[in-house]
Amino acid sequence: MELYECARNLFEETINKNAAEVGRVLRELESARIQDPVHAGLFSVKAAARKEVNRAYLAL
Repeated sequence: MELYECARNLFEETINKNAAEVGRVLRELESARIQDPVHAGLFSVKAAARKEVNRAYLAL
C-alpha cells in the first residue's frame, strides 16, 4: 500500500509540475476524438472487448 501511495504522489507531483503540457496534450486528444457516433460506438465496443479479454487472461 505504501508503494502505491508513493507512486500516486510522484504521479500527481509530475502532473502538477507539467500542467501546461498536460493541458496541451488533453486538448489535442479531445480535438482528435472520433466525431462520428457509429465509429465512436464501435471503438467503445472494441475497448470493452479488450478489457474483458484482459480480465479473462489475468484470471488464469
